[in-house]
Amino acid sequence: MGKQINKQVDEESRAMLRNFKVRLKSLASRKGADIRAVCTLELTSRMTALRSAVTGVRQLLDIATVNRIHGVVVKHVSESSFGRGAAIRLSASTVEDAIQVLSDSIGAVANRPTRPTRESMNALAKRLTATVADLCSKGDSYSVWPFALDFTRQVARTTSLSWDNFLSEEQLGPIYDILCEGALSCLSRSVEAGDLVTADRLVAGARGHGGLSPRIKKTIQSLLTDRASLLPTVSQKWLLKEMGNGSSPEPFEYSNPGDSPDVRQAASLLLLLFDQSGSGVVSNEIFDRFRSLCERHFKLFLRGEVGQTVTFDSRLHETPGQQTRRVRLVRPWVECYNPPQSRVVIRAIVESEDGGTGRAQ
Repeated sequence: MGKQINKQVDEESRAMLRNFKVRLKSLASRKGADIRAVCTLELTSRMTALRSAVTGVRQLLDIATVNRIHGVVVKHVSESSFGRGAAIRLSASTVEDAIQVLSDSIGAVANRPTRPTRESMNALAKRLTATVADLCSKGDSYSVWPFALDFTRQVARTTSLSWDNFLSEEQLGPIYDILCEGALSCLSRSVEAGDLVTADRLVAGARGHGGLSPRIKKTIQSLLTDRASLLPTVSQKWLLKEMGNGSSPEPFEYSNPGDSPDVRQAASLLLLLFDQSGSGVVSNEIFDRFRSLCERHFKLFLRGEVGQTVTFDSRLHETPGQQTRRVRLVRPWVECYNPPQSRVVIRAIVESEDGGTGRAQ
């Protein structure tokens, strides 16, 4: 009987090994739908040479010639010459120089003594703006998006439209959404990285635009209220300055407010009352009053919406019992938010989608 079991196990092992070898042969191939080439192009020298050539004939440029210059730029960043399925990324310097070539070209046409018709200039401005949006989308750095806003501001002057009217969905269609989303993403990523030079350039580039400027302000407010505890201190101070609140708060007794026994005790009691808040009218009133006290006196705030499914973040969530990226919020986290300082005092309890709950060890 034992020999038969061993023989069966051996057969299963040999079958597994055969399947593995077949799979290994497949994975050894250099071709496959799961393999994609990513090419980062550095075309700074070529774009610098192109810009120099354009400068030499500025007085002679017309719309037809600018369209040819535009075609050269598009050709260099086209995916077609790099093989089917290749993904093209452009260095930040390449994007900046290419935008400058297009900017110089349309500016030269606009300044000619015999100015082209309004319709032809508007059409050229829209065509070049679409290419600028594409260049920035392919850029390997978020830092290129302020150049796109500067470009739209400049080319609007060559048209019959104001900047607000040119940089709009009515005029640019889907390109407007690409430019706005790129700008907002750039702002968030630069603040998260502590790259305040880019953040300042982005805010300055959007200033005065009736559609984009309010969205920039809303993003800054959202970063300050929802993400402050995850941001570098310099970014927290920058956000406060942008919101018009640059005053220095009273210092904490502890360098990290989460180290204060009073703060941690208040945070624990706040969560305890939160857990009991659904059991009756009295418990609800006690929770509401203590929550208000915590916000005013201890600067403690409950964050996160219970039941929401989010991506697991160890800075905000207790480690779930099983490794998973998507988790459901069971209990909110407590954040001590006293600008410019912001810290997570007690992390949230989450559960994986199969129901495994994670708590601190």
